Amino acid sequence: MTPIGHMPEHAMVHIYEDGTWYYHHRPLSAPTVQRWFARTLVRDNFGRYWLQTPHLTVPVWVEDAPFCILDILLQGQNVDQCLYALTNTYEVVAINAQHPLMPSYQENGEKEVYVHIKRGDGLWPIEAKLTPYAMFDLFQQAVEDEDAPHHMGVWSDGVFFGLGPFDQAA
Repeated sequence: MTPIGHMPEHAMVHIYEDGTWYYHHRPLSAPTVQRWFARTLVRDNFGRYWLQTPHLTVPVWVEDAPFCILDILLQGQNVDQCLYALTNTYEVVAINAQHPLMPSYQENGEKEVYVHIKRGDGLWPIEAKLTPYAMFDLFQQAVEDEDAPHHMGVWSDGVFFGLGPFDQAA
């Protein structure tokens, strides 16, 4: 999902696949610092990540997605339900047309699901990857896709998000 290139040697911030943020090769363990970094994260036209403040721009190396979805929260039922994604920076995002689910198949055939968290510049959104626990929560809400037999998906905020065929959905 994310364009992965070589790690810039000058990148002071690294974000690994498990959602762990490192600054100068040390994990950011203070939640308030991590949330501040997350608020300043931007993505440019080339898919590169940066921490950007009015006075400083710092390159960020991201292994997969800069955020992880820890949990899927549910409000309502069936077509009228709204799903909410809880990120590793404790931000809650409603899954809807502005923050869609984005399934992706890896080369090994495994499915990963991402949520569009916020806009980047150009074509590249800033996204969060669902953890296995959150994937389980998501698939608990899945129903058969009426327009595509043997496919499943979920409803959230009046939008149906396809998750693929039954045999590949879980």
